[in-house]
Amino acid sequence: MIRRNPIRIIKAASPLVHEIAAIINQQPQGAATLSEKAGMNRNYIHHMARGGNVSIASMEALLDVLGYRLQITPKEDRNG
Repeated sequence: MIRRNPIRIIKAASPLVHEIAAIINQQPQGAATLSEKAGMNRNYIHHMARGGNVSIASMEALLDVLGYRLQITPKEDRNG
């Protein structure tokens, strides 16, 4: 189920924030509910979407609620 009011992300946001927003927009729960389930302020997702500073720990908690995790992988071209 797709939410009726998708999270709007500023263009300057990082690719990671854009990807997380796309995952959130596929959830039936609203941003406030997801934030609270992750143990953070109900406006956290909107803060992130507007380019606010967020911690890795908060992103990990949010991704955990969504059924995802952060993973570091090598670049395809390690010379660039």
